[in-house]
Amino acid sequence: MSTSGQNGNPEHWRALYIAALHEASSDKLPQRIRDAEKAIVDEIQGAGGFQMHHQPLLDALFALLNLEKISQLDGHATQIKRSVE
Repeated sequence: MSTSGQNGNPEHWRALYIAALHEASSDKLPQRIRDAEKAIVDEIQGAGGFQMHHQPLLDALFALLNLEKISQLDGHATQIKRSVE
C-alpha cells in the first residue's frame, strides 16, 4: 500500500500503530492509541475516503479500538483490586 502519510512517509501510521501495540506503560498507552488512530484516519481521509486497498488500515483501527477497550477493562480491574486490598 503506497499512501502519502505524514511528511511523505507512507508508513507513518504503521509506526504509530506498532508503537501502541508494544507500549507497556498503562500511562502512555491511551496517547499512543490516539496518535495511531488519528494517523490511520488521516491516511484514509488523505486518499479521499475509504477504498478497498485500505482494508489493512481498517483492520489496524479495529485492533486499536479493541486494545483501548481491553486496557480500560484492565484499569478498572486494577482499581477494584486495590480498593479491596
